[in-house]
Amino acid sequence: MGGLHLYAANDETPGWTADLLRTIGVEHLLAGHCTGTEPLLRLRAGLNLSRQTAVVGAVGSQFVYGEGIKPTAIAM
Repeated sequence: MGGLHLYAANDETPGWTADLLRTIGVEHLLAGHCTGTEPLLRLRAGLNLSRQTAVVGAVGSQFVYGEGIKPTAIAM
């Protein structure tokens, strides 16, 4: 996925977003910088994902089908 534009979202929106993403079975989340750090952490918690399965990507980050996310060193 790309940017979720949650940086300036209210406190309820990341939880609502996680609920919707869960209904479609999201198992990996490679979000753009406009998602924001705190919203990404809330999405991780709401989707029961980890640092290995949900990051704010950086230039060079990849998602490889069957292997998962390959973040760069500065991806969060």
